[in-house]
Amino acid sequence: MIIRIEMTIRMVELTRQCVNTRVHEQPLVIGLVLLRSTLS
Repeated sequence: MIIRIEMTIRMVELTRQCVNTRVHEQPLVIGLVLLRSTLS
């Protein structure tokens, strides 16, 4: 569980950086949806 939380935090940080640079937005959105579905 702790490992998953750390991974999600890292993914959120990476997504924020990529969204700020607007690079690969769609793959990140899909990744977040998959992560949310797997965690929930």
